[in-house]
Amino acid sequence: MNRAVASACVAVGAVLLIIGAVFGFIHVSRDTISCGSGFGGLSAKAQSADIDNGYSQALNNETDYPTSSGSVEADCKSAVSDRKTLSLALVVPGAVLVVAAFVVASYRNTGSATAEPVNVPSGGGSDELDRLAALHASGALSDEEFTAAKAKLLGL
Repeated sequence: MNRAVASACVAVGAVLLIIGAVFGFIHVSRDTISCGSGFGGLSAKAQSADIDNGYSQALNNETDYPTSSGSVEADCKSAVSDRKTLSLALVVPGAVLVVAAFVVASYRNTGSATAEPVNVPSGGGSDELDRLAALHASGALSDEEFTAAKAKLLGL
């Protein structure tokens, strides 16, 4: 996956996440009742709407509910459920796109890294280091001379 495709996946995923979140948190209304939101659930007002309607109908001697389905709570539950489904249908693919783009990009970045080889002079660098250590141990080389020679040998 090249950089342009990964960037496009992140952009599309972010847009889907934002739109899904907005839809999920916006309140749904039926008649004059705020039903709730997809992510927030059914509001207390919607849950008590049928009881309130029953009291007002008894007081006004009405026989029909104001909604076509006969139940404000049922209408609200359906509307909130539909909103939640729509929101999740946008949020989940958006999150998958964003995460997948980052995972693939990080995998490609780690796969291309190579370790720098240590420059060891040909002709037995190990033997030369052993010889320097023996000269240092015998006192022929001071600590400073040994450190400088070792650094030069290792290419540091």
